[in-house]
Amino acid sequence: MPASSTAPTNANAGLIRRALLLIVLVTFARLIIILITPIELAGDEAQYWDWSRRLDLSYYSKGPGIAWTIAASTSIFGSSEWAIRLPAVIASAITLLAAMWLAIQLRPAARGVAALTTVLALIAIPALHGAALLMTIDSPYIACWALACALAWRCWARLTHNQPAAPTAIALGLALGLAFLYKYTALILPFGFCAFALMRRRDLPRSAAVARTIALIAFTFALCTLPVFIWNAQHDWPTLRHLMGHLGMPAGDLPIKPNAPRDNAFPLWTLEYLAAQLGDIGPILILMAAATIEAVRQRATDTNRWSQNLFLICCGWPVFLFYLFVSFITDIEANWPLAGVITLVILAARSTEQHLRTWRQRVHAWRAQPPPRPRAGLLLARPESPWQIAWHASIAFGVIALIFLAAAPWLGDAPLIGKFIPLSRVSGARELAHAVSMAHYGAHGAANPPIITTHYQTTARLAYYLPNHPAVRCASAFLGDRASSYDHFTDTRLDNPDLLHREVLLVGGSERKWQRSRLQLTNLRMVDETHRIARARFEGLKPPEDPAP
Repeated sequence: MPASSTAPTNANAGLIRRALLLIVLVTFARLIIILITPIELAGDEAQYWDWSRRLDLSYYSKGPGIAWTIAASTSIFGSSEWAIRLPAVIASAITLLAAMWLAIQLRPAARGVAALTTVLALIAIPALHGAALLMTIDSPYIACWALACALAWRCWARLTHNQPAAPTAIALGLALGLAFLYKYTALILPFGFCAFALMRRRDLPRSAAVARTIALIAFTFALCTLPVFIWNAQHDWPTLRHLMGHLGMPAGDLPIKPNAPRDNAFPLWTLEYLAAQLGDIGPILILMAAATIEAVRQRATDTNRWSQNLFLICCGWPVFLFYLFVSFITDIEANWPLAGVITLVILAARSTEQHLRTWRQRVHAWRAQPPPRPRAGLLLARPESPWQIAWHASIAFGVIALIFLAAAPWLGDAPLIGKFIPLSRVSGARELAHAVSMAHYGAHGAANPPIITTHYQTTARLAYYLPNHPAVRCASAFLGDRASSYDHFTDTRLDNPDLLHREVLLVGGSERKWQRSRLQLTNLRMVDETHRIARARFEGLKPPEDPAP
């Protein structure tokens, strides 16, 4: 083989090795962080761990994926905090590998550059660091989303070249189905695939193989979703009510008082949503938007490149736009549309690589001038460009975010800056569990009474940090708040007859709040004002129509 043809191959292989090494180093760093970090389980982490002790087809607010995953990890490594978080680190590595694979498929001739820039861009996103260090639904769900995108493009490429795609179609259906079992937002991705296929339908051959492939994807996906639908059908569709509650709809699980004016913060919710995306994703969000605009403007110059860009756009922006519209009617959590960055980062990285090539040529020409060279940049003397500044700012932002997230647990007590580091959600549970343990053996009342809290996160964290991991109950649905999974577990339901006429420990609410609840309590008294722990005798539940006193 001529030397001229081996040079690009060797260069691609070298860059891919660098990308893989970067993935290994980042994954290893994340493993070290979860092993040594002093932060406690967040409320959602503890809740999902508590679910994993009660494996089921589905759960009140989420599919079964997260519970099954934690159960698999803890069955091997035990119920330590790092073992609970280990799947998040592994899933984040899968995300990087899947995104790199998709980038290589789109640019086989420049696969080395595509792989390295994609990995760098994803590592530059702060929210993905957080998803990799905490075991919530985000990390495994995003990994499945990334795999689905890579498999969808491979399936499309094989169909457009009249090649068999059945194995890829089955794998795609599985990836989509697993993503759904982690997070229902995964339903948006098939709509993106369909939108792309409709706009590029002329690229597909008219054959029965295309219809069979689509049917195979749909069948495999539907098969994966069956556990969620079976469980909900058995329990009168509580997940549907939970999702409607997020939208503040009357049929939702969030109690709405009659004749009470609805609190509507539009357009503040929308502005907060946009600001949160910039903070969670960083400056590369600007490059994602700019690359999209550039791709649309250049769509007529290269139809093959436009097909690739359109696929990346259809897989990424719909989830952001969906939650943008939702922000008109309710508050949005910043992480909800995060999976959309996977393909948009690839789009931004490939556009940035072209702009960086032009920028390097300008820098080389500037350095070739005899001194003194004229100032050619805004920040530096050498030439600069908006794309180059945004790219370097994105990488720097991501590195700083990774360092900050890794060091945050030790900076929480630091003077001056400690008060600005929000660690309240991942601290204090051990202290509360100790206080509850002490209250178990008060001078008055029976030892080890059932524990009832005001919020599901407090319930879950106490269940984890109390000795022997007892079943802790949640009364939020009886305090005028939302229901939770604890209202469906047999051993934590408050309508269990075994609770009647027993001394209980109430955690997290004032004496007045418990008195106004739908719990029938007698002999109510506070035993720990600092941690808001009370004792009472449980006499059952008041009927829903019975107004609180």
